[in-house]
Order: sequence, then C-alpha cells, then structure tokens
Amino acid sequence: APHGMTTGYRRMGEQYLPHYGLSDAHRNAFVHRLERLMMPYIERLADETAGQILTYEGHPAVVLYHTTSGGATCSLSEAWGGDDLPYLRSVDVGEPYTEAQDGVWTEYLTMRELTSRLRAYGGVFSALTGTVSDIRVTATDCYGSSFVTELTVTDNEGNTAVLRYSAPIRQALGLKSANFTLTPLNLYRPNGSVYHAGVRINGRGYGHGVGLSGTGAAYLSESLGYDYTRILAAYFPGTMLKTLA
Repeated sequence: APHGMTTGYRRMGEQYLPHYGLSDAHRNAFVHRLERLMMPYIERLADETAGQILTYEGHPAVVLYHTTSGGATCSLSEAWGGDDLPYLRSVDVGEPYTEAQDGVWTEYLTMRELTSRLRAYGGVFSALTGTVSDIRVTATDCYGSSFVTELTVTDNEGNTAVLRYSAPIRQALGLKSANFTLTPLNLYRPNGSVYHAGVRINGRGYGHGVGLSGTGAAYLSESLGYDYTRILAAYFPGTMLKTLA
C-alpha cells in the first residue's frame, strides 16, 4: 500500500508539474519533500481510498497538491491561467504554516540579482534592456489568497514588463512560493535622491499553492480529527468520491 500511494503521488507530479515550468531537479525535490511529509498517512489513505476517484459533476477531477500554502491556497486559474475550476479556487483551512518548515521565510535580492534572474527567465522580461530599477506587486489572487498574480518591473532605461500568474512569477524570481510581499531596500545619495538597492521578500509556504496542502491536511487529520473524505471536501469543495466498478 505505501508503494502504491507513493507511486500515485509521483505520477501526479510527473503528469502535471512539467507543464508548470519546474526543472527536473525542482520537481523531484518537491515530490520527495511531499512524500516525507505525508508518509505517516500514505498507508492508511491507500487502504481507505482503494478503488475510488475524486469527481466533479461526474468527471474525474484534477487533483493537485503542494507542501505548504502559507495560509489560503492559490486558485488554479490565478496560478497558471486557463480554466477556472470551481473546486480549485482559494480555500483557507486554518493551516498552521508558521510551524512548518519553510512556512515563513525571507530572501534579500539586489537589483542586479533581480535583473540576472529575470533575464535568465526571459519571456516578457526580454523587453528589459537595462538594470531593474523598480519591481512591484500589482495584483494578487482574485479569489482572496495572498499569492502574487501580477508583477510589474521597470528598468533604468524606462522599459516596463508585466508578468501574470503566480506560478511563472515564482519561477522567474526563483522563490519557494509566490505567496510573498516585497519591501524596497533604499539607499540615499549625498544629494538626497533615493537609490533602489534591492528588495526584501517576505514569503510564506512552499510549492505552487494550488489544491491540497500537505501541512494543512496533516493539521486537519491530527488536530481536528478529519478523515480523508472531510479533508478532500475541504480542499476540493463540490467534488465527490466515486467507487470504480
């Protein structure tokens, strides 16, 4: 049973994550991390869910998962664009993310480091020919989570680039999660003018943030006594379990 459940998790990771811009190394690290977190529940879940699939309006549901959301989960359509699936909109189960590894984290980046990362990402940031001079969060998840869904960047030559959706934003910046805030780190020149030296990134969670959170599921099970049906209902509202013939 543990092997079967583990294989199921891994196949899901291999099926969906490559389309979301993760390298093989990041994808494998993510899957291994989730397996370590969920291993105490794998054997029991394998037995309890044998022969069942999760469905929405009679069709198999898209089931995504991540390590820690850092609060409310991110909506699917706000993470990658595309279909707005009602059962994959933001939910908040009260996840105690502050107690989790990488539940809260901070990163400091200079403008030159930001420029290097965004140029390596390419895409819309190919329009930036100078050094990043300003970077702003201009939108978050429309369904209520704090995941960043629009990033606006300007360089010192007056060029501006806008990147939409949380998953590409996370990848472009090389962060643990797109659930973050930005604080400018400013220096003042002798003439009193402001020099934007870099940013402090205060983040929460680990992973893309869509669907089931391993940390949140463990909390619902251990602290609130939820069984697997209630956990699935909490993270995928409106779905139903169907027993295969």
